[in-house]
Amino acid sequence: QATVHVHVNGKDAGGEQTIIVPREAISCPMCLEPFETAEPRTPCVLHCYHTICRECLAGWVEKGGGVPEGGAEGVEAASGFSCPMCRTVCTDPVEALPVNFALMTVIEAECVSTGKTKLVCQRCEEDDPTYHCLECSLLMCDACTKDHRRIKLSKHHTLQPIEEFKQRKQAIPKQKRTCTKHKDQGLDLYCLTCLTPICFHGTFKDHKGHEYELLSDVAGIHQVELRNEADKVSEIQTTLEESISKIKQEEDALAAEAIEQKSVIVTHFEELCVGLRGRE
Repeated sequence: QATVHVHVNGKDAGGEQTIIVPREAISCPMCLEPFETAEPRTPCVLHCYHTICRECLAGWVEKGGGVPEGGAEGVEAASGFSCPMCRTVCTDPVEALPVNFALMTVIEAECVSTGKTKLVCQRCEEDDPTYHCLECSLLMCDACTKDHRRIKLSKHHTLQPIEEFKQRKQAIPKQKRTCTKHKDQGLDLYCLTCLTPICFHGTFKDHKGHEYELLSDVAGIHQVELRNEADKVSEIQTTLEESISKIKQEEDALAAEAIEQKSVIVTHFEELCVGLRGRE
C-alpha cells in the first residue's frame, strides 16, 4: 500500500479521526529504510523541519557532512552540520535532536498492527493484553480487566477487544502523565509563568502566585494555532507546486522551441549549401 492509515482519538479534535500518511513519509529520505521507534533509527527533526533517522545523521556528520569550510551565514563549521536535504545549518549535536513524535505515533501504530511491537498489559506489565479501555487509554490482560470492571469509577468504561485495537491501527496508548514531585497527581494545569504543566498541589508552593490555566484549554489553543500554521504551509505548498508545474511547462515549451529552431537552422543551412553548389 502507498499510504498508512492510523486512527487517533482526541476530545479536542472532535472524537476519532483517521490520519492518512504516505508510506514514504515513514521512511528515512537518506537510506530509504523505514523509521523505527527505538534508537538509533528514530526520526529526528532538524532546524529546517526535515526528518531523518539519527543513524543516517550520525554517519553524515562523521563522513564530513558538516558546514562547509568558512561556515554558512556566519556559522562556524565546528558549531554544527548542514541538512543533507537542503543544506540548512543545524547547530545542535545529532544526539540532542528532538524526535518527531507525531511520526513516531504513526510508526508505532503500524508496528502494532503488523505485530512487530509486542503488547503487554499496562497495569501488571506481565501478561498479554486482551482489552483496551477507551476512557483510561489502558491495555489490560484478563485479570486486570476483571479488576477494572469491579471498581465503581471504571465499571461502565468501554472496553475494546485487543484484536480490534490492532486492526484499527492505533498507537500504544499513553497513560496520563503524573507529577514527579506529588505522586499520583495528574498534570491538569499549565503554569503560564514557568511554561510547564503542573498539578493542583503545585499551586500552593512551587508555583504560588503564578498565572495558570487548565492544561486542556492551553492545549486546545495551541492545537488551533498549529492547525492555522499547517493551513498556511499547505497553501504555500500548493502555490509552490503550481509554480513548479508552470516552470516545467515553460521548460518543455522552450525545449520544443529549441528543437524547432534547430530544424529551421539546419534546413536553411542545407538550402544555402545547395545554392552554393549550384553556383559552382
